[in-house]
Amino acid sequence: ERETMQSPGHFAKDPAQRFYDQCNVCPIPPRAIARMPVLTLPLRINLIRSTYLGCSSELQRQTIEDIVEVVNNFWSQAGIRWILVDVLDRPLQPFEENGRLPLSRKEEIWSIIRKSPKHSPDGLRKKAFLKEILSLFDYESTTIDTYDIWIFDCIGRRLQGVCICRRTHTILLGERSDKGYPSLTRRPHDCLAKTISHELGHALGLGHPREQTFADGKSQIITAGRRNLMCGGIDLKGGGGDFLEQWQICLSRCKAEKFIQQRSPE
Repeated sequence: ERETMQSPGHFAKDPAQRFYDQCNVCPIPPRAIARMPVLTLPLRINLIRSTYLGCSSELQRQTIEDIVEVVNNFWSQAGIRWILVDVLDRPLQPFEENGRLPLSRKEEIWSIIRKSPKHSPDGLRKKAFLKEILSLFDYESTTIDTYDIWIFDCIGRRLQGVCICRRTHTILLGERSDKGYPSLTRRPHDCLAKTISHELGHALGLGHPREQTFADGKSQIITAGRRNLMCGGIDLKGGGGDFLEQWQICLSRCKAEKFIQQRSPE
């Protein structure tokens, strides 16, 4: 263990590789994982209310609370619990009235969101969300102490959710999606919960392990027969997975602990 931890360049490694190496040298017994102290992280849900861009009235505080409980079921394996600190309605109408987001521009943004490819090289969709919508709510200064999810009607072609800014722990979620559907379709709440869980994994430093390997050539997906939470999927086939590898648990807990320490009074 000492050789692995103290070898030159150990902390310069990719985080996934670093925690994989640590778990290889010193695997965590299942009982020890079950006894890990629970790390609580603050979660805020922002419901965009608007013609074209906003989510439906079906999403209210009670439904959000139910969704977050499902999210916590996914993350209990890592000893992480999300505490819902607020559910906020975020209406766009006031910004239409004061001219900061004219109706014509909102329609243009809707068109950009719907037509831009999933990985838009010009970043038009990201600019539209961050610079023209979330900036109206001063999201950068108000998300310092929370993980924030912003729920829209939809967020783009073949998209369900995206951790659009890891620095501010900002996640976008579409209530409707055409991924796996013939047209834009309102997604079941349990599917929204799985997408939220997946995107929170990105906010905690996890990537997509499918078809990724470590330095020793082994797949990042180690456990056979288990579908990984960080592998995507479509709703009609059960969505993505629900399992986290040991190295993913260690990496996400490390990120969570740093978040807590940075926001704790000295």
